[in-house]
Amino acid sequence: MSAAPKASMPVISTVAVASAAHNAARRAMEPLKGTVSLKRLVDVLLFVGPSGCGKSTIIHRLQRDWPTLFEFSVSHTTRRPRRGEVPGQHYHFVTREEFQQLIDMGSMIEYSHLGFHEASSSSRQSRPVGDLYGTSKKAVSVVLEHNRVVLMDTDLRGAINMRRYCAGEVVGMRPVTASQRGRGVAQQDSGTASPAPVPLESKHAVAPTRATLSEGAALSPAPCPEPRATRTLRCMIIFIAPPSMEVLEQRLRGRQSETEASLQLRMQLNKQWMQWARENQSLFDYYIVNDDLELCYTKVKSIVQSEVLKVESSL
Repeated sequence: MSAAPKASMPVISTVAVASAAHNAARRAMEPLKGTVSLKRLVDVLLFVGPSGCGKSTIIHRLQRDWPTLFEFSVSHTTRRPRRGEVPGQHYHFVTREEFQQLIDMGSMIEYSHLGFHEASSSSRQSRPVGDLYGTSKKAVSVVLEHNRVVLMDTDLRGAINMRRYCAGEVVGMRPVTASQRGRGVAQQDSGTASPAPVPLESKHAVAPTRATLSEGAALSPAPCPEPRATRTLRCMIIFIAPPSMEVLEQRLRGRQSETEASLQLRMQLNKQWMQWARENQSLFDYYIVNDDLELCYTKVKSIVQSEVLKVESSL
């Protein structure tokens, strides 16, 4: 009897799950509220998982426990706002035409279509039915400019595209000039992700200039910025899995925010997600089963403490 075929999807190799961190996650760890300085080890913390797995709850708790260190990257969507959702806070709600314009301009890092294609009665072409979701480059850069870790959630293809984007996006440390030594070192150690440095061959690059000296003035060199170290964005992906598909469906029904048709569509996609995720766990830095929300969040907090943030000193 032949083995069942694997789900087809691009495979990207990355860091395997670290069992030591999972064992350490059994101990509850509270955020260090008296921290003096933190060195960022991750720029983008991305959660992946089927609808109803608990991603949003975990993200909200991280923002609550570390309000000045994390910021949620607000996605774009063409769906209508649900009750209680605030435009610009939960999503950027746009029309399909506006979303397509962002795609055509190359402004989107990743996007996906939640729905299906319906055959048109007037032509042989099919038209998309459903909603578009995606992350723009601007949404990510805004968070990085605030010197915070980007918090976001997306689907599997979105996670793959985000990792590719981070691997190719060059950022630099803020320069420390001679006149800023002492007060600027803390900025450099914080691992600030700022816009990429201007290449030396660029017309905007700063060229050395001669100081104009008045007669009798002492010769002293002008402060010169130190070379800026560059690196790519660092992305960590955590997959949150449900204990079973039955529990997942119960959670979705408990929301009371889906029609029966949309719920069945989500469950169909969720099954495909789970099959592919189980076969390709190497894509994720961590794979956590959320059979108990408190234990699941304790594991996430431990990962944040040991992998996302490095404490340099504390009160």
